[in-house]
Amino acid sequence: MNRGFIISKEGIDGGGKSTIIKETEKYLKEKGLKYIVTREPGGVNISEQIRNIN
Repeated sequence: MNRGFIISKEGIDGGGKSTIIKETEKYLKEKGLKYIVTREPGGVNISEQIRNIN
């Protein structure tokens, strides 16, 4: 049985989390590995609306 793993990135606003996530995603894609990128809150329409509240 193949097992997956979780990579988690935490940090302060403006700390480069999005950049690291994009680079990690690029690396995994180049290696032909399956992956899912998620974020909090996210995944459903209302969550995306919450993220955009100023």
